[in-house]
Amino acid sequence: MPVLQPPEAEYTVHFKFPEVEKLSPPIIQMSDVSFGYTKDKPLLQHIDLDVQLDSRIGIVGPNGAGKTTVLKLLTGQLQPTSGLITQHPRLRIGYFAQHHVDSLDLTASAVSFMAKTFPGKTDEEYRRHLGA
Repeated sequence: MPVLQPPEAEYTVHFKFPEVEKLSPPIIQMSDVSFGYTKDKPLLQHIDLDVQLDSRIGIVGPNGAGKTTVLKLLTGQLQPTSGLITQHPRLRIGYFAQHHVDSLDLTASAVSFMAKTFPGKTDEEYRRHLGA
């Protein structure tokens, strides 16, 4: 009988989030927001959402339900066809894309991506950060 090897340890990813400054409410609000990629087929209709500092929200649903669309509306990548989205003026949103291809320019180097996304540093500083 063959000798079985123990399974390899699973790789886990750990995110570290820096402490954030406390903002006064409202943080993000969606008021009667509707959106559709075509006028005759709305994807989201009459959405109301109020996010506070202590809010913890999970967006779940089947493929094609509009989860990514809601996130793109919240981050300003898309504009609603009707309704209003407001954010605290000092709010900064970080977004880790499930499919990095959606958010990266695959023709650019990592240093040029950093320079475009976070301007004001030298190439040496970007390289040092990426190397860490």
